[in-house]
Amino acid sequence: MPLKRSDAKGDLFLVVKIEFPKSGWTQDDASFESLKKILPGPDPPIEATEVDEVEYNSDADIEEFGANSGDPRAGGGWEDEDEDEGGAQCAQQ
Repeated sequence: MPLKRSDAKGDLFLVVKIEFPKSGWTQDDASFESLKKILPGPDPPIEATEVDEVEYNSDADIEEFGANSGDPRAGGGWEDEDEDEGGAQCAQQ
């Protein structure tokens, strides 16, 4: 039940009853054509263009990605280096 000037939030549930048409209603050509006139037409088909030719290497390993790039962070498990050392310590007063 709604509350006046309430900041309380909750879920809103709608109960909807739908009456579907009887089977075979599209066999009546006049009804079907009038429905096609009312509804919007289909969207034009999407034509995808190939942008780049891509090679797939099934032997690739994510751990070796960028290992030869010269970047010290690439490859070699650089993320694990900090786990062995202690973090910053608070200064004693």
